[in-house]
Amino acid sequence: MRRVGRAAAACSVRDGRRARILDGRGSAHRSSELEVEEGAEAAGDDKLIAHYHNVIGFIHLRQHNAGAALQSYGHFLELANKQKDSTTIGDAYNSLAEAYLLDRQFAPALDYLFQAKALYGRLDARKKLLK
Repeated sequence: MRRVGRAAAACSVRDGRRARILDGRGSAHRSSELEVEEGAEAAGDDKLIAHYHNVIGFIHLRQHNAGAALQSYGHFLELANKQKDSTTIGDAYNSLAEAYLLDRQFAPALDYLFQAKALYGRLDARKKLLK
């Protein structure tokens, strides 16, 4: 059994790909995408699962694999919406925009960027009201 963040995963590496994953405390772990996903799901922590989907999407993005990044970021957005966490939703919008830009799909990229801008604007306005 392998420790991945706060989640444990009992599975093997199927395709040999491994990635450095940082958990919430900044500790690095070498793990496959499958181990990360199964480990986070085993923990039952939606926030942790969302974080791992974001990290996996980032790795795919840096490897210029837009399709896989879009899939991971889509899961990230679903979980952010489920948590009703506005900051995380905005981050997911930005991440999706980056993946669409990599895939040269400019219309959805702009749509997600505008959604993120509007959401961050509402968050900033709320923060100013609370001062």
